[in-house]
Amino acid sequence: MTLESISVTEAGSALDCRRYWYWSNYLRNTGLESNAPAIPLWLGRGIHKGLEGYFRGNRDLLEGINSYVTWYNNFCTKIQRDFAYIWVDLQKELKASYSLGWDMIENFSDFERTGNSKLVGKILEVEKRYKHPILDTNRSPTNVILSGKVDLILEHEGAIYLVDHKSHTSAKKPDFSALSIDDQVTGYAYLYWRETGIIPTGIIYNVLMKATPRPPEVLQSGKLSKSKSQFTTWYLYKDAIKTLGLKESDYLEILNYYALSGYDDYFVQEETFRNEEELLAYENRTYWRMKEMREILEDPTRRTYSTPSTRGCSWCSFKEACKSQDDGGDPESLFDTLFSPRIYEE
Repeated sequence: MTLESISVTEAGSALDCRRYWYWSNYLRNTGLESNAPAIPLWLGRGIHKGLEGYFRGNRDLLEGINSYVTWYNNFCTKIQRDFAYIWVDLQKELKASYSLGWDMIENFSDFERTGNSKLVGKILEVEKRYKHPILDTNRSPTNVILSGKVDLILEHEGAIYLVDHKSHTSAKKPDFSALSIDDQVTGYAYLYWRETGIIPTGIIYNVLMKATPRPPEVLQSGKLSKSKSQFTTWYLYKDAIKTLGLKESDYLEILNYYALSGYDDYFVQEETFRNEEELLAYENRTYWRMKEMREILEDPTRRTYSTPSTRGCSWCSFKEACKSQDDGGDPESLFDTLFSPRIYEE
């Protein structure tokens, strides 16, 4: 294998575990992926497709839903074809995830209409891929391309903002404490700068929580729960009070809480910035990382060592193959049983 291009994601994570990166590269070139379809991963990609349609349609909810539904139908067709032996078991989980995704996109459209979204201004690009040669220490182009796709680019009052869509599963809001040094975000800003000559004013993480608001819990007493951990909204809470014939004055505190929090439990938008010095530092380390990645491909026997950890290895799809290699076995002979033809769209 030769190294012709690397993605922004690879540039930031390939050397965390050289063996994982090498085998992932091998699978990508042979058109294979994990045997078990990852439903959370599928939902995240489906949300991306829905948001792509929504913004391509100039914030048209129907376009977003149509894009999401089309992607879901195509995905199910591929699952039935390539994973017929587990299709029956997957259908219930898929339908639940499908409904959740639909609600997330619909609620995001509602959230934008409240005027509280940071994604304001003119839509310049949607799912725009940028490519630029990796530069050496003399800032001369190498023959390896750095590539990255920016989810959304906005212009507001002369300022340029890059947007990275994320979906989040935890009941707790995401931790943004390391966002200022997130290499993936830096990579997107770097590519945009090198291709346009403009340093983005900011990069916004647009996080959709995998949860949808629902009516507040009704207690055995017939009253409403005042727990602030419920996934509900001011509108749903007030409607429940009216439906049950309760006194609004008994719920002023909790109503005020949900009025202030708005959609905070469902959408989190965090902004970060990069200056020219940070982008030049990224350029330098990307070059040296590229050289190491090239060395891995040139001499995989010696250089594709693993980086074992109980946390990192617990989810890794190469666990069995990795153990086989360390035991002196033939790990690639396991690939036909561990992996199947790729079904996810890139």
